[in-house]
Amino acid sequence: KAKMSYKPEKKKSDPKKVNIALLNTMGIFLIPVNMLGWEKALCAVLEEPEEMDELLRAITDFLLEILDYLGKYIHPDIVFSGDDFAGGSGPFLARHVFQRVYKPYLIEICDKIHQIGALAEFHCCGNCQYVIEEAIDCGYDICQLPEPNAQLERDKERFGSRLVITGGWDRRGPGSRENAPEEVVRQSVRTAVDTYGRDGALIFWDGGIIGTGEDTKNKLRWAYDEARRYGAVVYREA
Repeated sequence: KAKMSYKPEKKKSDPKKVNIALLNTMGIFLIPVNMLGWEKALCAVLEEPEEMDELLRAITDFLLEILDYLGKYIHPDIVFSGDDFAGGSGPFLARHVFQRVYKPYLIEICDKIHQIGALAEFHCCGNCQYVIEEAIDCGYDICQLPEPNAQLERDKERFGSRLVITGGWDRRGPGSRENAPEEVVRQSVRTAVDTYGRDGALIFWDGGIIGTGEDTKNKLRWAYDEARRYGAVVYREA
């Protein structure tokens, strides 16, 4: 059955485009949260460390098995995975807890992605703070949708092109506001490219323009037109 379902997908594949596979954006951190609730899941990290570790081991083993199938049947160029380890105010965990409890499993997942011949893209769409540096240390090649802020700018200055970002657009900035004028939207794209893409290591993505109304359609059209126009000039210079 897996082979039969794979063939139609292969026919749809465009050889000129990057083949991306989704592993998870709800994994070793959020699956326990969804199972137990926020309070019990976070308390279990400290109060039931052995049981939590067994659960994380089982989730990781499941994801590693999926990666074997992705490598065998899909042959992706990029696999993105991760968890929302951070919200708008910052990471949910102290750094030493992240390092002790979750980081070893993230390293295993990242290593397996590389073993199947793909780049590893780490999803965390909050105010990441220390999570960016930790993701890079785990071996991830791309960080997906970290919230643009001063810390991310400092990380970009520090890591340069080693920090490849998918995103860059300020989802809470002037260009995101209701009925934002065209020039404001276009300027928001140029700001993203100037801040995070001058070294060529930005995969622009709005990551937050949603809806079906005229305002949304205008923003999407203006944003991606500007990304193509302005981004092409900057990337030629990079």
